[in-house]
Amino acid sequence: MIKFATLNQWYSLEVDIDDKKYIHGDIFDTTEQGYKEILLGQREPESTIIIRPMKGRKYGDIVSTSSLDIICVSHQFISVLQENNITGWKTYDQIEVYDRKKQLVTNYKGLSITGRIGKIQLDKAKIRILPLFKEGLPERYTTYGLYPDESEWDGSDMCIISDSRMIVVNEKVYNAITEANLSHIEFIKIEEWEYPGLLKKNCSPFFGLK
Repeated sequence: MIKFATLNQWYSLEVDIDDKKYIHGDIFDTTEQGYKEILLGQREPESTIIIRPMKGRKYGDIVSTSSLDIICVSHQFISVLQENNITGWKTYDQIEVYDRKKQLVTNYKGLSITGRIGKIQLDKAKIRILPLFKEGLPERYTTYGLYPDESEWDGSDMCIISDSRMIVVNEKVYNAITEANLSHIEFIKIEEWEYPGLLKKNCSPFFGLK
């Protein structure tokens, strides 16, 4: 197997929105636009973004929402980043998270990622042929290996991959969050990140790409 060297071990920062244990929120807001600019830390919300439970039973240290660009993080999550001098992020206060009884949950802020790293290098992705569901059907493929261009990395510990909404973090962040046992957070090594489909040079089917 061909291996590609990177300066750092990178991980994709993920949440499982199908995990029925943890709350996935719905956004109740009719005035705010341009959520991606908020995720990228280019601006703060002009009005308060309201988050209410869509599914799940309890709140984790990350609350995913009906927008890929609006991420809520707990005070404990923020404290772990601060105590470990993690770079490449900031928070905003214009967000309100409510429980099923319509009571305000005061433990959350919105998260923006200010760190940057270069585009996904499609030529480094690997392709695997999957077994057919049934004879006569077209071949199925999976693409794996998510390699951002480190020559365009700004040195931050938490980064958005250029031209995407994908968050990657280095080993420092992985260790800090894992040791703190923060909840509703998953990490996938970039070389193990997998997308079901054939990745072509002019087609980028990764979740969150613009």
